[in-house]
Amino acid sequence: MIRLQDVEKSFRSQAGVTPVLRVPAFQVAAGEHVALIGASGSGKTTLLNLLSGLDRADSGVVEVAGQDLTRLSESERDRFRAQAVGYMFQSFHLLDGFSAVENVELGESFAGRKVDRGQAERLLASLELGHRLDYKPSELSIGQQARVALARALAGSPQLILADEPTGALDGSTAETILTLLLARARELGATLVVATHDPAVAAHFDRTVAVEELNELAPAAGQEASA
Repeated sequence: MIRLQDVEKSFRSQAGVTPVLRVPAFQVAAGEHVALIGASGSGKTTLLNLLSGLDRADSGVVEVAGQDLTRLSESERDRFRAQAVGYMFQSFHLLDGFSAVENVELGESFAGRKVDRGQAERLLASLELGHRLDYKPSELSIGQQARVALARALAGSPQLILADEPTGALDGSTAETILTLLLARARELGATLVVATHDPAVAAHFDRTVAVEELNELAPAAGQEASA
């Protein structure tokens, strides 16, 4: 499902070029659920963005579901992501002017599917939000916003689900609920799941845990600050 080989990624700014990721090799089997664990700045989000096609590696192979994303144009990567990838962002990225169900409908639209309000409502109901369909994000608790973000990521029945610190802003019991729902829905879809986290308690729910500091040769040593 996922194969990375000799992948490198740098970011450019007025200050110059900053290398942030160098991954000699990394593989995830289809249907596998993997936790990427590492401190802030270790490259977790950068890696997820490469797997989703939001960013493109400077060199190497980033193969997802048979597609080498380094060989695709931006528009081709956008199309691939819409059809094959569900991404639950750390800050959720819900649209404030849209209701919960409308945010999920956007997920259906991004996947190239005909918008089906009934399906969006059923998905939210399965995440215990059937009574909050018409509420806007500002009217929802953080835990409820997380469920909407999860529903949107699942709306297109993706082959690959990515989640960046999905429990980072949640209290203990809410975090446990969201994580349980995420794992359960991934199993129902038969989807590959990759979750980035700094929390060993989250990683403990996964059969396989990968330390990003070992995966990424450019990850800073413990105690060093970075922004990747």
